[in-house]
Amino acid sequence: MGAIRKLGKIEVWNRPSGFQWRVSNFHVFTSEQPFTSTDLTTTLNQSGVTSYYVRGQAGRPTTIYTDTTARYVRIQLVGTNPLNIAEVKVLNDPCHDSDNDGVNDGEDRCPFDANKTEPEVCGCGNTEPAPSSFTNLALNKPAK
Repeated sequence: MGAIRKLGKIEVWNRPSGFQWRVSNFHVFTSEQPFTSTDLTTTLNQSGVTSYYVRGQAGRPTTIYTDTTARYVRIQLVGTNPLNIAEVKVLNDPCHDSDNDGVNDGEDRCPFDANKTEPEVCGCGNTEPAPSSFTNLALNKPAK
């Protein structure tokens, strides 16, 4: 996911038609660190890995609610059948405030920039220039 995030839910979407049985009896793993193995038992025993087991066939969607932080998410079947899913959505906790600026991530358009809640002109994570340095492009005159 590019960075460690506070998760709220993970949605596993099964295929709309044909081969739905291929998404049955699986684990959803989350971790702040990369997974060290593709072996199911090793991953279940890896320090820092959280596992959510889903028994039976996945729905459209199957939703796993979580209150954990993670950078990595993996879907893994218990057996050796091919995994054939339509989509996985990893959604953050909208009530969490990642940058501690007092605005929940669900309302903050810059959830990782404590100095902004809107991208403004220069975008999240970038300092805006002083207002006097802007130019009115329509008139090609300095702003007042």
